Amino acid sequence: MAAFGTAEDLASFLQLPTVDRYTAELLLDLASDAIRDEVHQQIDQATTTEVYDGLPGDHPWAHVIFLRQVPVTAVSGVISDGITLSATAYEWSAAGTIVRNIGVFSTSERGISVTYTHGWTAGTRELATVRGVCLQVAARAYVNPMQVDRITVGGISRDFANSPRPGRLELSEFEKRRLDPLRR
Repeated sequence: MAAFGTAEDLASFLQLPTVDRYTAELLLDLASDAIRDEVHQQIDQATTTEVYDGLPGDHPWAHVIFLRQVPVTAVSGVISDGITLSATAYEWSAAGTIVRNIGVFSTSERGISVTYTHGWTAGTRELATVRGVCLQVAARAYVNPMQVDRITVGGISRDFANSPRPGRLELSEFEKRRLDPLRR
């Protein structure tokens, strides 16, 4: 998966003419992975096929599938017990649910397969927020590569009080709160 920013973005964010490309790309990749791990979502737009276990036919949710990734932008196929359902046999929502109009989905283990497109498109407010958080996390590690809390050289002391725990590339509490709207 692609990083949510480029080395050029990081240089602009840091207001530097240039940055070390390899270090910047590594930090942006690590920051992007930390963001995806935090919200348990892929975030960028992709098409995925997922397989689900069915529920007993008398279960109150046997006619509903809860997809793992949001927002859902399209559903291209639903297969239940090996039979491809027509698009009129179910309704889907951006919130990640598919509801069968009549009857229930398969009751078998691994009896349901769904192919769908999900994620945020370029230019959305959500993706802009993710990009900003990614650049903040990568920039913090770029300017403080040893991730120290405080450094003193001679009589000059620099405090990195806003940093998360030293030695880790992780999100601050503020950055986590900014990502809350992307959580499922």
